[in-house]
Amino acid sequence: MIPPGYVSLRNVYIKFFQIYDMEAMGRLTFYLSTGELQAFDFGSRGQGESIGAKFWQGMSDDIRRAIFEKGIGAITYPRMPFKEIVVLEDDLAKILPTDDNAISVDSMEPSSTNKAGRHPKYDWDYVWAGIVRLVHEEGLPKSQDEMIERVQLWYSSTQEKAEAPSRSALQPLIKRLFAVMRRSEP
Repeated sequence: MIPPGYVSLRNVYIKFFQIYDMEAMGRLTFYLSTGELQAFDFGSRGQGESIGAKFWQGMSDDIRRAIFEKGIGAITYPRMPFKEIVVLEDDLAKILPTDDNAISVDSMEPSSTNKAGRHPKYDWDYVWAGIVRLVHEEGLPKSQDEMIERVQLWYSSTQEKAEAPSRSALQPLIKRLFAVMRRSEP
């Protein structure tokens, strides 16, 4: 049973998929891996246990996808001691686009509170567009570190008075880019 004020991770993924389509897994992974979205498990005694960002960072995409799409009960994974992974509704409201904050993920009906949400520090759509432009114009660098440096330099030069995303913020995006590019190579 999910405690009040929490949302199952599976329902969060469904909501992300409705908003972001094919980017849903990457975005949810990013928020969990950076700790911007804190996950919890409520064991048989009903006590919440925090699931840290490192748990998500060290996991394969296939396992993550299975957890997001099918729920924790469908996973046979040796280090998977959890019964139901949930996140706080308030934390979710902070990362969802403002238009979607008025909708409760579980009920899909208007919520009783107005959750304005926090604006993201970076325009991630702009960052992705910049990555595409850099790869198109300069090619894919040999290392992820080099790509991160290129993106940071590009972002700083195009965004007036804006600090470039940190290495740790860019790393999940660049890691995913390189994984996708490797799969498409012959």
